[in-house]
Amino acid sequence: MSYSPTKKEIQNRIMEYDTPDSPDDLIVTYQDFLKVRDFLFYYPFNPVVFKSLLKLTVDLWISDKRISRLSLLKALKGYYSRYCDKSVNRYNRAASKHKSDSFPDEIKALIFHLFKLTVKDDRFITPLQVDEARKAANHLLIGMTLPDKDIKWLCDNAFVSEQVLNRVLRYPSKSEIITGWVKKNFENDQLRTRRYELIGWLLDYDPDYVINESTLLYDYQHFVGLDINELRQFYRKELGSFAITTISGDSTNIINFSFRIYGAPYGKLRLNVKSLDEVEAVLHFVSSDLDNIKVKMMIWAIAQSRLESDKKVEMLKKYYTEATHLEILRAATNKFKNADLLRWILGKMESLNIKDQEKHSKNNFIKLTSDLPF
Repeated sequence: MSYSPTKKEIQNRIMEYDTPDSPDDLIVTYQDFLKVRDFLFYYPFNPVVFKSLLKLTVDLWISDKRISRLSLLKALKGYYSRYCDKSVNRYNRAASKHKSDSFPDEIKALIFHLFKLTVKDDRFITPLQVDEARKAANHLLIGMTLPDKDIKWLCDNAFVSEQVLNRVLRYPSKSEIITGWVKKNFENDQLRTRRYELIGWLLDYDPDYVINESTLLYDYQHFVGLDINELRQFYRKELGSFAITTISGDSTNIINFSFRIYGAPYGKLRLNVKSLDEVEAVLHFVSSDLDNIKVKMMIWAIAQSRLESDKKVEMLKKYYTEATHLEILRAATNKFKNADLLRWILGKMESLNIKDQEKHSKNNFIKLTSDLPF
């Protein structure tokens, strides 16, 4: 039997082909929103409509009306992403100019207020919706600069959720408030997996800073402890495999390791761990290779920092060797997109006779930008 599109699918196609107008009064009330909710994705981006939908969501958040707050948030995220997000509109310069930081202060304040509501006032959504709601609001904040009072709020609530912590550590510009917070929390166990980001914040105001090897060792010792606790929950089901009963009663052999070593060969080595002795063996291996790990950590921290582009290039060149070639190339194509540095690396590849890892592969560059060690 041949497939027959639904009425909704046909309506979606009509909207896609017609490219309807987006009048300023498209969404004023919740009833207006319900009428266009399924088709909002196809409307041209209109900042007035975006502001109206944003204000409506904020105003209704703590009301006693029977509404879908998550639906409003997802619509905001979709409307913003479809027409404003550079990652979606990478070839559309007109659309990409509407980045969140270019919004008027009034809209930016509404976005931040909405984010705070998802973090601190989630009583109007179900527990299963909390994470998705925070992710949607968080999406609107990415790349946005904020007044000091809002930055301080983020720091004060950094450990409430992963989204808040990300907005602190991935804030787009230098901030004395965040760097001060990082200094106070540099040895916090909850931040050990974010080490290179923390270092980046210290480099912003002290470019000569270099991570202490003892801190890296403490990081790995902490992760080993977490992994040992994880492994102890498993029992050996058969040779070479583990199993544990989940909350739902299902059996799984997936071990959620907390220990993460940055860059090959450490990551691959970690995947093969199947016993407590092997966990500790990896730590011994790490201890013998701290110099190499420290260099890689510094490379990624420099790329992640908010230092001037020329300063980053200068610092990364000092770390460049044949051994660090791939790490710097990965950092340069993921965290720090700089054509001058790539041209300099090309020259070094010729002088050091560094060959491509995979000849004649058109996907080499894609692999470099997707196979992150973090």
